[in-house]
This record gives sequence, structure tokens and C-alpha cells, in this order.
Amino acid sequence: KAKLGPVDTERLAEVILVESDKYKLDPLFVLALIKTESNFDRLSKSLSGAIGLMQILPFTGRALAEELNLKWRGPETLLDPYTNVKIGIHYISSLTERFNDINASLAAYNAGPTYFATRSPRELVAQNYVNRVLDNYKDLKERAEYY
Repeated sequence: KAKLGPVDTERLAEVILVESDKYKLDPLFVLALIKTESNFDRLSKSLSGAIGLMQILPFTGRALAEELNLKWRGPETLLDPYTNVKIGIHYISSLTERFNDINASLAAYNAGPTYFATRSPRELVAQNYVNRVLDNYKDLKERAEYY
């Protein structure tokens, strides 16, 4: 796996904390999403073409980078863990605002918001994925409470 060094790990943790606070998300929820998407491999690429820690598709990444006024240098932009996390947190936040439900927003994040919105019954779309994220979130919260 493409692991970050200690300085970069600390910087990434700071980005996760700042961006999570900005969008009113629990940073442990963001970590659960990253764990589910890429298992913390910053160079991860899916068969569908999603890239980086939060597995963003280049088309989506480009549009969101534009919204956020982030410099887009092509799909490799998503390999930068800090940019990837900024885009991913903004994206899950906008989906949560759009669908007004964490399960729905996770399903839309995984399946794509257009696909998700056109399916019936919606609650069955990406249910295994939603359960994995929520299980990871629960585990991270329990571990955080332990320490």
C-alpha cells in the first residue's frame, strides 16, 4: 500500500479534521468512509476508475474541484490525498444535504446520485456498502471511546 510518512499522516489528519468540521461531519465517519473505499491506500484505483483515498471518479472530481476552486490537473489530481479528501468530504456532505439521510447519501456516494435517485426501492441500492461503512464507523467510535 502507498502509505504516508508521519508528517504527511499528521497533515492529512489535520485536513480531515478541518474539512469535517467545515461540513459538520464526524471525522470518524470520514475515516470509516476512507477505510471502506480504499483501506487508506492513497494510490487506490477501482475497476470503475475511481481514484484515491475516497475513490472519486475523475468526472465527478473535476466538477467538484471546480466548485471548490481547486486546481484540476487531470485525474492524477485525485492521487493527492489532501485534495482527494477535500473533494470527498465536500461530496458526501452535498449528498447528505441532497438526500437528507446518511444511508441514502452513502448509497448515492457508492452507486452514483443519478442511479440512486432513479431506483426503487432506494433502500436496497448499495445496502451492503452502506452497512460496511456504518460498521467501520461503529468500530472506529468504539475504539476512540476505549482510548
